[in-house]
Amino acid sequence: MRIVIILSAFLLGIFALVVFEAANASAAMRNRAEHASLTDSVDVRAALLLQAEAIVRNDPLQRTNWHSGAAENTSWVKLLQALSAQSTQERLIGMRAARDFAQRSVQNAPISAATWLRLALLDESGIPNGVCLRNECLAYAFKAAPIARRELACARADAAIRAGMIVKPIDPKILDLSLSGVNSRGVSECLPSASPQFLFATMLQFRRVESRAKK
Repeated sequence: MRIVIILSAFLLGIFALVVFEAANASAAMRNRAEHASLTDSVDVRAALLLQAEAIVRNDPLQRTNWHSGAAENTSWVKLLQALSAQSTQERLIGMRAARDFAQRSVQNAPISAATWLRLALLDESGIPNGVCLRNECLAYAFKAAPIARRELACARADAAIRAGMIVKPIDPKILDLSLSGVNSRGVSECLPSASPQFLFATMLQFRRVESRAKK
C-alpha cells in the first residue's frame, strides 16, 4: 500500500511538472505573439512568429493536443502569420490552421473569450469550424468573460454589431464597454462598424456615466 501511495505521489508530481512546463511554453508563445502584434517591423514580426512556431514544432510533449493555453496561443500565432502572408494561398492556409488550433483550445477548455471570438471572426471571413456558427461563437465569447480587456471587448462588441446581435446602444454589452476602459472619446475607435447614429447615442450614454462618476 505504501508503495502505491509513493508511486501515486510520484506520478502526480510528474504530471504537475508537465503541466507547469506546458504553461511556461504557452506563456513564451504568447509573449512573442504580443510583441509581434505590436511591432511595425515586418522582419521583426516574422522572426518573433517563427520563434513562437518553433516552440510548437520542437515540443516533444505535443502540448497543443491537450493544453488549452498552448493551443490558443498557437492559434493566435498562426493568425498573425496569416495576416502577414504574401499570397492568398498562404493566408488561407494560416487562417485554417488558426481555426484548427482555436477549435482544439475550446474543446480542451471552453473558457477563453479570445478563442471564441477568433472562431467567430474566422467564420465571418469564410473559415467555418466544427464547434459553432459565428453568432454562437460570439455568444460564447460574451459568456466566457462578460467584462474583458479593452482590445478584446471592443473587437467582440464590434463583431456583434456586424452580426446583428447588437442593434441598440442601450444593449448591456455596449454599456459594459465602459467597465473595460472605453470612454466617450474612444467609442468611435472601439466600434468602427457602428453607424454614426449608433456612435452618437453611445457617446452620449458614456458621457452621462462619466458625469455621474465625477459627482
